[in-house]
Amino acid sequence: MALMFQEAGGSTYDGAWRPRDKTVRPARGTLTAGGLIMTTRKSTAETMQDMDRAARDAAEELEKARLDSDENAKAIEFVAQWWRRNYLKAGHKRLARTLLEYAPKAQASGHRGGGG
Repeated sequence: MALMFQEAGGSTYDGAWRPRDKTVRPARGTLTAGGLIMTTRKSTAETMQDMDRAARDAAEELEKARLDSDENAKAIEFVAQWWRRNYLKAGHKRLARTLLEYAPKAQASGHRGGGG
């Protein structure tokens, strides 16, 4: 994990000189050290591990739903075939946005915002 420092005023500093970026936000967990707040930011590898874990959990959830009923199995197969036919032309992100339009808003958890 890379160490980041946050000054009391809210700006973040990691030891390298560069113009201040107002959009930088402190990451997880804060430890105080002499007027600065040290924070830790997840590495790319840790983020990827978290995403892999979330993908495995999602796959297990989908498999349970598929085994739960024939109706679920047919719906899952339909969406999988639809995805396969379209993802090379439209891309995964655009297809995901299209698919999420059919989900009730309360079930669209994990959305990071932006680009909608």
